[in-house]
Amino acid sequence: MERKLESVLSAILLIIGFQMAPVLTTPAAAISIGCSKAQTDARKLSVSFESNRRLEADLYSKARYQEAYRAFYNAQISFRKLYDTVLKSPKCFTVNQRSALTKDYGRFYKQVGACELYGIQICSRWIKPQNVDPCSVYKLARDYQDCIEDHARPTYGD
Repeated sequence: MERKLESVLSAILLIIGFQMAPVLTTPAAAISIGCSKAQTDARKLSVSFESNRRLEADLYSKARYQEAYRAFYNAQISFRKLYDTVLKSPKCFTVNQRSALTKDYGRFYKQVGACELYGIQICSRWIKPQNVDPCSVYKLARDYQDCIEDHARPTYGD
């Protein structure tokens, strides 16, 4: 009985295998499966990018610069991932879809600091840099090391 069940299951799997083989081996099927994933990923990243871009513009118009820059930073991350997804699978996207990315490339792909983006006055007044290195002005390693050591020493009341 057990052996008969195994042979029936084997026959069923063999028939399914023969029916599925042409689908799995055609290049078009492989491309469409890969494109489906790439397009789904791109769609999600595009939604994230657009929402962060709109949020940045809205917060900037309300003079909430620190939050606007955070939204811009998140838009940069989404854009880079989106751009890389499209770059890895260019045949999965139309020419119009690919060229639409180039209009935002300069602003969102490269790393842009708050001062470069909004100007030094907004940056210095509203966007407080976190973890600022007080010794970054020193170019020589010895001067930098001395500065680090000076800042590491505890200061006592005057």
